[in-house]
Amino acid sequence: MHGILKRNLKPAVQEVNRALMDTIAACGDVNRNVMCNPIPHQSELHGAVYEFAKRLSAHLTPHTSAYHEIWLDKQVVGGNAVVDVEPIYGPTYLPRKFKIAVAVPPR
Repeated sequence: MHGILKRNLKPAVQEVNRALMDTIAACGDVNRNVMCNPIPHQSELHGAVYEFAKRLSAHLTPHTSAYHEIWLDKQVVGGNAVVDVEPIYGPTYLPRKFKIAVAVPPR
């Protein structure tokens, strides 16, 4: 989202979360996203790749509570309790943003 004034940033992020979406990993030195074929019912292979991409995305999503502390006043809108463990990133994170695409050949 672009053009949001600083004074409106926190309310905007809170509205996004009320819609059961989030901006976790939208910036910073972490995995930004995992993309794959959006038609999992196209074939058994497409379904398997889609499930793999979902697991990979969940695995690489930061688990710090900082997002909820800063933007949501420590309130979790949906999902499990907040934890401060970073099993993948640890204290160092990645050298820059990282994006992943999973494809089923030939597309």
